[in-house]
Amino acid sequence: MLKQKYVSAGTAVATFDYQDIASGTGYVLFYGGTLADGTASGSYVLSDNAFYADKVVTRTVANPSSWTKLIEEDFDVTFNLPRIIKGNALLTIPIGIKHAADGEEYMKYYGHVYKVSGGAEEFLVSGSSTIEVFTGVGAAAIARTNSTLLTLPITNFKKDDILRLTVQLVAKGGSTTYGFAHDPKNRNDDAAGAEIVIIPDGIDTIMEFHVPFRIDI
Repeated sequence: MLKQKYVSAGTAVATFDYQDIASGTGYVLFYGGTLADGTASGSYVLSDNAFYADKVVTRTVANPSSWTKLIEEDFDVTFNLPRIIKGNALLTIPIGIKHAADGEEYMKYYGHVYKVSGGAEEFLVSGSSTIEVFTGVGAAAIARTNSTLLTLPITNFKKDDILRLTVQLVAKGGSTTYGFAHDPKNRNDDAAGAEIVIIPDGIDTIMEFHVPFRIDI
């Protein structure tokens, strides 16, 4: 995928991964990932560079008999130049489970997008994946990858404003390890110690957020 440069707003140069000329839109591919920051959970970030995430998977053990929010994390990117976003964004997240025993679990994710300016959140759009049904025989790890369309309203970002993607994982079923992957380098699930692998080897672990920006040409 070739990045293309467009000159706008004086000498500012915007670089896009691909474009839609008809709509005057340039897309930037952001990867979701984590960075070590001295805390137990680390920082969740969006980056247009494929870096090695500190953690490949975020997971939790739960026993949700009804639909329950199990995980919620904010993935942020700060703009160093003014930008305008508008159009159809695409969110792709691998999700997985590890059955404790024979059973059937249901899971999906939500993506909520915000503009954060001066510490104040402005809601832009929400969307969810389809509901995935995980039927396991014994203690099997199963993963699926879903994509979701998010239509972003025209929104102006100033320098130092933040684009925030809040990912929520919801599920119902039995006692199981649930989670989602977010490694820009697409490494295998990095479960360690008491953690349990939920993304089988060979399944992509890349989380992608394709964001539409207005092109001034």
